[in-house]
Parts: sequence; structure tokens; C-alpha cells
Amino acid sequence: MRDGVRLATDIHMPDGPGPWPVILERTPYDRQGVSGSEVALDRPDPLTRAELGRIMARRGYAVVMQDVRGRYGSEGVFQKYVNEAEDGVDTHHWLLEQPWCDGRICTMGLSYGAHTQLASAVAGAPGIAAMAIDTGGLMDAWRHSVRYGGAFEQKQVTWAFRHAAKALRERGRTADAATVEAIDIRAALLQGDWRPGHSPLALAPDYEAMLLRLWAMGPDDPALNLPATKAAAYFDRFPDVPVLLLGSWNDPYARNMLDLAQAIGARNTAPLRQIFGPWLHGRRSTGLVGQADFGDGATIDTATGRDWVTLRLDWFDHAMGRAGMPLDHNLFWQMSAGRWPAMEGQWSTRRDGPDADCALGVDDVTLRFDPAQPHPTPGGAVTSGGAIMAGGMFDQRGLGTLNHPGSATVFAEPLAADLSLSDGAVTAICDAPGRFDLHAVIVEALPCGAVVNITDGIARVSGPGAVTVDLAPTFYRARRGNRLGLILAASSFPRFDCAMGQAGDVRVRNATLCLNPRRG
Repeated sequence: MRDGVRLATDIHMPDGPGPWPVILERTPYDRQGVSGSEVALDRPDPLTRAELGRIMARRGYAVVMQDVRGRYGSEGVFQKYVNEAEDGVDTHHWLLEQPWCDGRICTMGLSYGAHTQLASAVAGAPGIAAMAIDTGGLMDAWRHSVRYGGAFEQKQVTWAFRHAAKALRERGRTADAATVEAIDIRAALLQGDWRPGHSPLALAPDYEAMLLRLWAMGPDDPALNLPATKAAAYFDRFPDVPVLLLGSWNDPYARNMLDLAQAIGARNTAPLRQIFGPWLHGRRSTGLVGQADFGDGATIDTATGRDWVTLRLDWFDHAMGRAGMPLDHNLFWQMSAGRWPAMEGQWSTRRDGPDADCALGVDDVTLRFDPAQPHPTPGGAVTSGGAIMAGGMFDQRGLGTLNHPGSATVFAEPLAADLSLSDGAVTAICDAPGRFDLHAVIVEALPCGAVVNITDGIARVSGPGAVTVDLAPTFYRARRGNRLGLILAASSFPRFDCAMGQAGDVRVRNATLCLNPRRG
């Protein structure tokens, strides 16, 4: 790198004479280790990145797997997100100097691996010829990864605990790693001392500092306004190359991926394709989404006739002029209820908004917040949840969300016709002392009695007045005869931290569900 730090990099070469186009993945999750998302419908055992590299090399690519700065074999200090633009640019320059590189670099990666490639792209990395961006890429980390609606995403906490323990083991500190692994994270979040040097992560001071730094950041923090953390502000440098985007509705990056697609489509002429499934984060080859099961038809394997390894290779082959277009159109899975927990749905080439209105609201209610008993997270777009939270769709009757003492739930009349949901918001007039959260969940009551979460959102507010809770984007068809419901609460724990530090009330008046507010 430009500062002399060396990044551990494995290169899987094809047979025969070069040079070759390159496939690059930059990851914090071990360039040689098992990648849990590299599975297929007919191959449930995940590949290691070394195995993936060898498979792709057989298609005539030099495949480069790299540990990001400060992780596994690489030198330097890991600072989550912030170094990826510069290090990515330097890696691209290095690749273009190698005699085995033909000057064309295809980038790929899931989640953090998507963050690294988008950061490089908007920082002007040379040689990019095609991209496969999988549920990630930080268009705005304040909105999509560090914070959501102003509330802190506590996936950052569970992530830090898990990787701090792994790092301690790598350093030979097995007893300290075991101590970190034994910590009750839920109790630590509710009752822990989070001062630097005293926190439950104090045994791993580098990970403690990283987490506390993220937690303390405000929207104007310089670290949240870099190419690596706010790509939208630097998008004029994004290359005009074929881009394949993969997203999912039960994933915290759904809005991010839609924003990214819109930004690419507004400026580029090269092919752009989107695939959005109902999946959990990185679980594109299974229809299981929490308790819900959409079946094999909802997998990327069935939708495209290819597993994800083959689809990426076919996409890159098309970009290299070796083959035709592997996808004729976009693919969006529209979810709908079946015989719970079996769910239904279908693939569509468009994501249409609501085709009818739904009267759903709360006139006047007081939400009691108790720091010892915050409102539970209902599932939804959760990733890196560890043992304390799970993502996906659940019967809310078993989660304590419908009858929580600090929440209010209202159901609409049975639907007279099917109703398609895509975007939505909940507006309200709120009053509370100091800072507070308003959390909103949209659910559907099914004939069997199950009450299933569809989408949710949260807004952190600093004082009384009008509040808008933007709901996570979805693509869902509520069935005729079923009832939509709205849950309101003053917290969603443990997915988010809690705005209020002590017990208090939030008065909510004129709360109304607004369907598809972005369509004007």
C-alpha cells in the first residue's frame, strides 16, 4: 500500500499462457477460509475462498483473494470501513502492473466484500471491467450500516464480539478469547459499563476502540463522509461497466441496494441487472427466512437456472466478450402468505407499488419505555445477530411484540382485495421528554391465527413534533380477507440501542401508515 503496509494476497492462476482478466475479492473474513455464503441449492456445504478461487481460475481468470488491512494475514491496523477506498485503489494499481493481468479487473464480494469494491470504484480505482455487488456497498453508512433512522445498529456490537474473540485466538490468547465468548451480550448491552478500558470488550482494545468509535459517530463525522462510507457523494467516479446487483428484502442493505441501482441506472449505459429475493443476508440458495419457508422456487438457483458461482462467472464472461447476456431482465421476488409457516410468492421483472389504499392508524396512545424491558426486535432485516437476535419473518404471537406493555397494536379491517406493498412510512405527532425512538412494524394476520411481520422501521427523534418512520423497502402481496396490522413501540431491542436512558412515556397522536410515499 501507499504507506508501506503489505496486504496478504493469494493468486489462483489458470492453466496455459496469460495474461488473463482478473477477478478480485477483498475481504475481512479470511482469504483462505470458509465462506458461509458460498453454497448452492444442490451443494449445501460452503466453499472456502481458496476452493472458489480454483473453480473460477478454471474459467480463465486470475483470481485474487486479499485480506483487508489488519485482518488475518495482512499487516496494519483494521479500522472498520475507513481504509477500503485507498487500499482498493492501490491494489488495482498493483494488479495492473503484473504481467499476468490483461488490464481488466472484475470485482465481487458479499456484504463487507461489497463495501470494499464500491469504495474502490467511487475512489477511481483503475482497470474495473465488471462488478458483482452482493448485498452491500456503503452508499451512506449512516443510513444503512452504522445507523438506521438515527438508531445505532447493534449488529456492530455482535460483530465486534465475534471477531474480537477470533482475533484473540489468532494471537494465542485463548483464555481471553474464551472470556469474550462467554459474555452475555444482551446483559452487557442493557447493563454494561461502556467506558473505554472498562467495557466488556476491554480484553481486545483494538476492537473496543473500533466499536466505541462507530457508536459515537455523528452524521457529520469525517469518517462517515469518505468514498468508503458515503459512496453516493463520490458517484461521479463510478465506472460505466456491467454491474450485477444482488439484494434481498429481509436484509438491512435492501434500501442501500435500491439506491445503488438507481444511481447506476441514472448515469451508466453498460448493462445493469438486479436480483432481489426474500432471503436473509447472504442466504440466496434457501427459501428459509426465519420461521417462514418460501421453498426452493425462491432461490437464486431456481430463478436463474444457475448457482451463484456460475452466475457470477457467466456475468463476467459476458463483460469480457466471451458469452451472451446471462440475464435478460431484472428479477424481484414478491412475497405472499401461504399456509404458515409455508409461504408463497413469484418472480417479477418489476417492483410495483401498492395498487390500493389501506386505512391503518392510531389516534392517541402513550408508549411506556422501560430500559429493563425494551420492546423486542420482531425479526426482519437483521444480520450479524449472533445468539441475541434473528432475522426474517416470524409469528409475532411468540415474540412478545403484540402484547408488550410498552407498545400499541391496531389492525385494519379485512382487505377487500389483494394489496401490493413496496415502500411505506408511518407519520405521527409525538411528544416525549428529551430524545426518544418511534418504532413501527407492519404485520399481516393470517387465517390460521399467525401474525407475520412484513417490514419495519425506526426513527430517533430529539424533541416533540411531527415524526416520519421510513419503513424498510419490501415487495409483498397481502391477501384478500387478511388484516394488516401496525405495531408502535418506543424501542426495538436488541437490533437497535435505546434512545432513552431511563423510564419515560412517548405520546403518539394521529399515527398513519402511508403507502408508497416516494411515488408522489
